[in-house]
Amino acid sequence: MKTILRAETCILPLKQLVLEKLNSKQKIVLGRVKRSEGVSVSAFVLCLKEELQCTDSALWKTIKSLRELNLLDDSSNIKLTETGKFLVMED
Repeated sequence: MKTILRAETCILPLKQLVLEKLNSKQKIVLGRVKRSEGVSVSAFVLCLKEELQCTDSALWKTIKSLRELNLLDDSSNIKLTETGKFLVMED
């Protein structure tokens, strides 16, 4: 007899697995996007580079990687995708 997996038994472990695979800068950026949605990506990078003490290019690369993972929307304003929102929501 096959066992049927319930969605709720899979979702939280998958969320944890994805979060473990993100690097620390990616996690920080996702958390900050949640509080800054609607701001232009350029303004977001300028603000965050001061806070994180890193270069523009490092942040743009991080944003690009999060977009490729479908966690950030590919628009001129910083915005989480539905998947990104799921990852940063509190359990």
